[in-house]
Amino acid sequence: MVEIRFEPERRLVSIRCRGPLKGSETIQAMRELVRDPRFRTGTSVIVDLRAVVAIELFGEEVRAASEQLSRLGDAFVGSRIAIVAASDASFGISRQFELLQADARWEVRAFRALEEARRWLGLEEEE
Repeated sequence: MVEIRFEPERRLVSIRCRGPLKGSETIQAMRELVRDPRFRTGTSVIVDLRAVVAIELFGEEVRAASEQLSRLGDAFVGSRIAIVAASDASFGISRQFELLQADARWEVRAFRALEEARRWLGLEEEE
């Protein structure tokens, strides 16, 4: 399951994934995010995978999600996307996604800890 929470005053979107992480849900969540009128270009995004219990997302699906982000690219120009993954499997998928996005007009980075991700996004002083 994917939950999306908008915090427009902080120019932040939090995406929390729970249960099994599936490729189709990941791509659909990206589409929903950019279609939402609350989403603004350059918004920071935290993708929280800490509650993911199984990975049902494989190499081709990671590549497809990366390509989907590229197709939606104009919406993400100037954004920083932090992916927080606690398990080795979800961190590995996150790193693969990060590497596929290395030359993009936005930044994607995988983290093991939420605090590190928040610092990278400039949110360490909040909450």
